[in-house]
Amino acid sequence: MPLKTRDFSKRGDATPVPNLTQVQRVAYERFLQQDKESAERDPTIGIESLLREVFPIESYDAKVKLEYLHYRLEQPRYTP
Repeated sequence: MPLKTRDFSKRGDATPVPNLTQVQRVAYERFLQQDKESAERDPTIGIESLLREVFPIESYDAKVKLEYLHYRLEQPRYTP
Protein backbone atom coordinates (compact mmCIF):
# COMPACT_ATOMS: atom_id res chain seq x y z
CA MET A 1 0.00 0.00 0.00
CA PRO A 2 1.67 3.31 -1.07
CA LEU A 3 2.11 6.09 1.48
CA LYS A 4 -0.02 9.17 0.97
CA THR A 5 2.07 12.31 0.40
CA ARG A 6 0.89 15.56 1.94
CA ASP A 7 1.64 18.83 0.22
CA PHE A 8 2.08 21.83 2.54
CA SER A 9 3.75 24.07 -0.02
CA LYS A 10 0.70 26.32 -0.45
CA ARG A 11 0.74 27.41 3.19
CA GLY A 12 2.75 30.42 4.27
CA ASP A 13 4.88 30.81 7.35
CA ALA A 14 2.96 30.35 10.56
CA THR A 15 4.91 33.11 12.31
CA PRO A 16 6.99 35.93 10.90
CA VAL A 17 10.76 35.56 11.09
CA PRO A 18 12.17 37.95 13.72
CA ASN A 19 15.07 40.29 13.11
CA LEU A 20 17.84 37.82 13.97
CA THR A 21 20.51 40.49 14.33
CA GLN A 22 18.37 42.26 16.92
CA VAL A 23 17.80 38.98 18.77
CA GLN A 24 21.58 38.46 18.99
CA ARG A 25 22.20 42.02 20.18
CA VAL A 26 19.57 41.78 22.92
CA ALA A 27 21.00 38.45 24.10
CA TYR A 28 24.54 39.87 24.18
CA GLU A 29 23.44 42.97 26.11
CA ARG A 30 21.63 40.75 28.60
CA PHE A 31 24.75 38.57 28.93
CA LEU A 32 27.00 41.56 29.70
CA GLN A 33 24.57 43.69 31.75
CA GLN A 34 26.89 46.55 30.86
CA ASP A 35 24.24 49.25 31.34
CA LYS A 36 23.90 48.42 35.07
CA GLU A 37 26.17 49.23 37.98
CA SER A 38 27.90 46.26 39.59
CA ALA A 39 25.55 46.30 42.60
CA GLU A 40 22.46 46.31 40.32
CA ARG A 41 23.43 43.35 38.13
CA ASP A 42 21.34 40.20 38.30
CA PRO A 43 23.60 37.52 39.83
CA THR A 44 21.72 34.69 38.10
CA ILE A 45 22.35 35.59 34.44
CA GLY A 46 25.18 36.31 32.07
CA ILE A 47 28.83 36.77 32.77
CA GLU A 48 28.05 37.85 36.35
CA SER A 49 26.59 34.41 37.03
CA LEU A 50 29.57 32.70 35.42
CA LEU A 51 32.13 34.64 37.45
CA ARG A 52 30.25 34.05 40.70
CA GLU A 53 30.16 30.34 39.93
CA VAL A 54 33.91 30.08 39.24
CA PHE A 55 35.16 32.20 42.14
CA PRO A 56 36.61 31.98 44.76
CA ILE A 57 39.66 30.18 43.45
CA GLU A 58 41.80 28.72 46.20
CA SER A 59 45.29 27.23 46.05
CA TYR A 60 45.74 23.56 46.81
CA ASP A 61 47.43 24.38 50.15
CA ALA A 62 44.78 27.01 51.04
CA LYS A 63 47.39 29.74 51.46
CA VAL A 64 46.11 31.88 48.58
CA LYS A 65 42.51 32.69 47.69
CA LEU A 66 41.33 34.78 44.74
CA GLU A 67 37.87 36.29 45.15
CA TYR A 68 35.61 38.00 42.63
CA LEU A 69 34.31 41.49 43.46
CA HIS A 70 32.94 42.92 40.21
CA TYR A 71 33.83 43.48 36.59
CA ARG A 72 34.10 46.62 34.49
CA LEU A 73 34.11 46.82 30.70
CA GLU A 74 35.59 49.84 28.99
CA GLN A 75 34.55 51.23 25.62
CA PRO A 76 35.99 49.23 22.72
CA ARG A 77 39.01 50.71 20.99
CA TYR A 78 37.62 50.04 17.50
CA THR A 79 34.09 50.24 16.16
CA PRO A 80 32.58 47.56 13.94
